[in-house]
Amino acid sequence: MRQIYIIGTLHAGWTVENELQEELEKIKPDQLLVEICDQDLVKDKLDKYPPEMVFAYQWAKQNQVPVVGYDSKISVFKQGVSDEENQALIKEQKKQLGHLSWKDANKPENRELFFSEGSRKIVDPEKDKLREQEMVDNIKQVMVDEGKIIVLTGCGHLGFFEINFPEAESPLIN
Repeated sequence: MRQIYIIGTLHAGWTVENELQEELEKIKPDQLLVEICDQDLVKDKLDKYPPEMVFAYQWAKQNQVPVVGYDSKISVFKQGVSDEENQALIKEQKKQLGHLSWKDANKPENRELFFSEGSRKIVDPEKDKLREQEMVDNIKQVMVDEGKIIVLTGCGHLGFFEINFPEAESPLIN
C-alpha cells in the first residue's frame, strides 16, 4: 500500500531545519521527493535551491532513504523580471506572513498570503500552471508503488498538489 504525505515548506531560509527533520523522522519515509530538478541532484548542483530542500536531500542520503527530485526548469517569471524584483517579493511575503511559522503556512487559511499583488506583478500565471503540472507529472513518474512517500514542496504549491493527489495526507494541516 502506498501512503503519500505532502509537506509544505517556506523557501528563502524560513523553514526551521530541526523542525523539518522531526517531521521527516515522524513519518519515516520509504521515499522522499524534493523540489529540486533530478538532473541537478545527480550532478550535485544544489547551490540555487532552497536550503530546506538541500537539507532534506542530505537527510535522506544520510538516512539511506531513496530521494528523487521532481522540480521543473520552467521559469514562472514574466519577461524582464529582475532579481531585485524577486527579492522585493520575498521581502513582501515575509512581511505578510508576519508571525506565522513555516508549519502555519501549510494551513489552507494562510495560503492566500503567497498570492499577493507583488506576486501577480512578476509571476506569469500560465507559466506557473505549466510548471506545477510538470512537477506533478514528474512526481507521478518517479513515485514508488509501495510505502510511505513524502513530497516536500513550497507552500505555494500545496493546493495544486492536493487536487492532483487527493489520497495524500497533509500532516501539518491537522
